[in-house]
Amino acid sequence: MKKTGKRLGLLLPASNSTMEKELAAYLPQGISLHVSRMHVGDVTPEELLAMASYAPEAANLLAECKPDLLLYGCTSGSFILGKGFDLDLEEDINKKTGLPVITTSHAVLEILKLYGIKRVAVGTPYSDEVNMRLESFLTDNGFTVVAITGLGYTDNIEIGCLSPWEAIHLAERIDCEEAEAIFLSCTNMQTLESLSLMNNLFKKPVISSNYASLLWSIYMLGYPIKSWLNIDIREELLRRYL
Repeated sequence: MKKTGKRLGLLLPASNSTMEKELAAYLPQGISLHVSRMHVGDVTPEELLAMASYAPEAANLLAECKPDLLLYGCTSGSFILGKGFDLDLEEDINKKTGLPVITTSHAVLEILKLYGIKRVAVGTPYSDEVNMRLESFLTDNGFTVVAITGLGYTDNIEIGCLSPWEAIHLAERIDCEEAEAIFLSCTNMQTLESLSLMNNLFKKPVISSNYASLLWSIYMLGYPIKSWLNIDIREELLRRYL
């Protein structure tokens, strides 16, 4: 029997209450979303690495529904060991499943490159310990972090309770003249609902983990994305695909 449409498989921290909801709301018609969850405790390097070690097994279960692409939907969990950890994680999952794989951290790098961004202000819900690793990851991949601020959360449930308006306030705290763009990191932080407002408010691209994951997954599944940059993604999705 011939499969219709495209299937996106999402590997998600078990306590993430945001990414599945946001991707399902914005994926274009013809792409279905299929989710497998992985245990993680607090958002700490030790717990994130433990989750990454389990990822190939979780991906192998998800692979049984024959997705066209696997998305590792955790930013901190795919940059925590620095430059190249995102690619190593993709390779580990690919070897287990035989499927194309993209991590959120890798997707963020690709979208920043598409925008032509070099200098970025970064806002996160993370602790200083995790932020230090994110700053090193971005710097070692060729970007300049002109500002970085975290909200100090380690409880992922609490991160998922942050509203889209709190994401706006965080972006406002880190915005500065030197920044060519604002990056809001964490797939459990609600951002897509307020992204267009932030782009208009700050007069520069605002890129979130879920936005980058969405766009790069769509690209890898064969859909055009370049014309979506700097515009309202909801309006564009409605115009093109719904």
